[in-house]
Amino acid sequence: MLPSEVRERILRDHAVIRQRLTELRGLVARVQDGDRSASRPLVRRGKNFLEFFLSHIELENRLLVPQLRDTDAWGAARADRVIREHQEQMAEARALIDAFKDPLESVFELAEQLDDFIAALAVDMAAEERSALSPELLRDDVVGIDVEVG
Repeated sequence: MLPSEVRERILRDHAVIRQRLTELRGLVARVQDGDRSASRPLVRRGKNFLEFFLSHIELENRLLVPQLRDTDAWGAARADRVIREHQEQMAEARALIDAFKDPLESVFELAEQLDDFIAALAVDMAAEERSALSPELLRDDVVGIDVEVG
């Protein structure tokens, strides 16, 4: 895939993730307000989202990381940072998935944990879009540094 295609593919996923985060935040708020009818939907949608998110991270590792490594002199360091961030996010997501196995006993605490994860994820995605997914970084044209033409 071209760098721009990788960027567009990941940004499409980010749009879906943001939409799902908004829905989850609504369910989290209802649970925190004591609405018991929101508990089961929160568990179902939360677990489903986390599984989708893990597959998204795998996609980024497969498509984005190799592109980053080849971008410039800082590509390897940038790719390694993305991998480290992904490892942390995957660990957090898996811990939440484990918590969803017996959720109804502590659904309020689960909602709190999910809310924290959602907030951190929104910040991380925005930072990733500004840096690793920048159109100036993931560009299809090759830019030669210190090249004489003429």
